[in-house]
Amino acid sequence: MLRRSLETTEDSEFDLNQIARTADSEILSGPLTTDLFKYVESFLKIHHVPPDRLKHVLSSGDHIARQKHIVLSKGFEIVSFASWDMMQNPRKMATIFLCTDESSSNVSTAINHSLDRISREVSLSAPSLMRLHVFPGHPITRKVAIAHGFRSDPGKEEHGTTFHKIAFGRVIDRQSWENDKKILKTLAGIELPSTIPNY
Repeated sequence: MLRRSLETTEDSEFDLNQIARTADSEILSGPLTTDLFKYVESFLKIHHVPPDRLKHVLSSGDHIARQKHIVLSKGFEIVSFASWDMMQNPRKMATIFLCTDESSSNVSTAINHSLDRISREVSLSAPSLMRLHVFPGHPITRKVAIAHGFRSDPGKEEHGTTFHKIAFGRVIDRQSWENDKKILKTLAGIELPSTIPNY
């Protein structure tokens, strides 16, 4: 089920609101609109986001890195807000800000939907690195991020707040193996075997 947003963005992928749905939860997912702005700003202030960080994540970015947003809400009750920019200097990197209301019964649905949608979007044109900062004391966000393939820095598995993931955006198969090996080496320093394993 898709519905038109009140305010569209330049990205067709985010021109439409979507319904994020699980067996027991249904919430609206869409861009940061003028109507939602003051509610999102208040939500971030309640969650003690510092003023300089708040200004950055609510901005539209600049010509070097556009800032994109996803708001998950029930009416004007915000469940989560995600913001990210995409840099390529020299590697393609998406830096993600995600703030959630972990007391909400819809929070897992919101986090799952946001991370899935961002992963798909940042790898549409080419594979990308993703860096996610998780707020301290947000165990649900941490758990869902790990389930999505995000990993903390080595040695910080228990208490780290910065997580990383590669969004490849396509299947790696026998035909693409050699080329994809080079891409992963350049993108993340990952060495794949010389030949594709048999499964």
